[in-house]
Amino acid sequence: MIKAEAQAVRYRDDGTAPTATVGFPMATADEPFVYQGTISKLQFIEQTASAKLNVLFYR
Repeated sequence: MIKAEAQAVRYRDDGTAPTATVGFPMATADEPFVYQGTISKLQFIEQTASAKLNVLFYR
């Protein structure tokens, strides 16, 4: 599970790096996101400074 905390973030998993305006947005008010792909492909960036990302991962 992945959850944005404090500020929004954006992510991509297609090999292209996200930017503050490009990528799938994840707001702090969103429910935790359950990612089912290859976790090493995920790339995140803050939309605003001071973003924090919480990740819970099991193999």
